Amino acid sequence: MTELHIRNRKLLYCLSSLGIVLAAVLIYVIFKNNETQYLQFLDPKHDKSVLMHTFRDRGPKDALLLILLTAITSAVPALSSSVICIFNGVCFGPVIGLLMNITGNSLGNALVAGFFTKFDEEHDFSKETKRPNRILEHLAHFKNKMVALILGYMIPIIPSFLVNYMGVRLKMDFKKQFLCIVIGVLPTSFLYAFGGDAIFKGNDLRLIISTLCIILLVVGGVTFYRKKHDAKKTN
Repeated sequence: MTELHIRNRKLLYCLSSLGIVLAAVLIYVIFKNNETQYLQFLDPKHDKSVLMHTFRDRGPKDALLLILLTAITSAVPALSSSVICIFNGVCFGPVIGLLMNITGNSLGNALVAGFFTKFDEEHDFSKETKRPNRILEHLAHFKNKMVALILGYMIPIIPSFLVNYMGVRLKMDFKKQFLCIVIGVLPTSFLYAFGGDAIFKGNDLRLIISTLCIILLVVGGVTFYRKKHDAKKTN
């Protein structure tokens, strides 16, 4: 049993390392495929109005690479998909960028959830967490487990890696957990896509609104959690 515990932990570390390498490779490929456009866009001597049109002249190949990169960065604990999600909005606009963000984040989290589902019976990953996330510990005691899981994915300050494990801990059906993932990543995917588009167009008002929405999302999620927690303590 001890050998199995160590082997699974090493497997988790190996997969995370592999994810970091794959992310680096994808970033390199994406940059090399669009190196000329990126460098021209950063050069103040070029006509920005013309470059803005050509900057978004991208095909399915670029979209697929960015979706894969979004999935990997959302799956690996040491990485964050937020910058990539914003970049998706910059490159493909708010609508397509939103779809790319939802697809990539959902696939990445589903992959991690599937990993935990497979190995949870053999290995208690929670024992490796020396400082458990208090918000997740309280969310895990919600009567409605799907609401708890959706909130976990919605609040950006909670690592999605831990939220995926909480879903397995709650013994939730994988289809239900995947639905929670899609709903949970929707708000931040929306805000990052529209925020990225605002950065690209220089729309300060939309950028400010997007930033405020992210702040309100975090504050709202934490406030909802605290009210639930306080209500439980008084009962």
